[in-house]
Amino acid sequence: MAELPALPEGMAACGWCGAGLQLRNGALPSTCRFCGLRPQDGIRTAKAAKARKTSSRRGSVARARITPLNPDPIGEPILGVDPGSKYTGVVIRDGDAVLYASTLVCPEKTTPVDWSRLVLDELKVLLAARANLPIAIEGVSDPKGFFRGSRSPINPGHLMRAAIVLGSVVGHFTDAVIIPPGGNGSQTPDHYPDCLVGRRPGDLPGSGNGSRTRNHEQSAYDVAGKGARQLNDTVNKSVNTNSFNG
Repeated sequence: MAELPALPEGMAACGWCGAGLQLRNGALPSTCRFCGLRPQDGIRTAKAAKARKTSSRRGSVARARITPLNPDPIGEPILGVDPGSKYTGVVIRDGDAVLYASTLVCPEKTTPVDWSRLVLDELKVLLAARANLPIAIEGVSDPKGFFRGSRSPINPGHLMRAAIVLGSVVGHFTDAVIIPPGGNGSQTPDHYPDCLVGRRPGDLPGSGNGSRTRNHEQSAYDVAGKGARQLNDTVNKSVNTNSFNG
């Protein structure tokens, strides 16, 4: 594959997605603002450029993944939740592997509070046999008046329903890690395992509940990944602090 021209001085490519990032004191930033992953030294490839040019999903600038996914679990599962007004994505992720994936669908004429209770009940059942499984859930931001990059009238209803689901889950699972919205579920397909792309495999634990979209499961997958990194960073910081104090 042909490489693109070198980036300008003072910039380097994220090794995950190929995006050009501004160096800070000669080093890459701790998080890539395009893919949300911890950058690694890499090169910008034609594949990344094509994805950047052709993808406008959710108004984001998508980048192709450079390193392949590892299909083997690493023994550190985490539950990721993408709360929504009509759909809620739920994924148990272990490394890059998916152990469980469901899209919960809000029944018609269900009130926002009852919908939040339904989601919480489903999570309780799921976690009943999985003690101490960490949880990461996407937060809710203030409405910006834009949709997929274009100005759009603000409808607070969907945001309020999603926020009620968020509050219900976090109110019960008080140790849940809240991941800021933005970029979750918006990567190119090669960022996700095959079981989360296209038609749902029959052997994948969980259920689509009749939904025709996999976006919410992909978003929950990203949320779980960011939650795992945040928890690992917290543990590492604690270990380093204790070692220094000792």
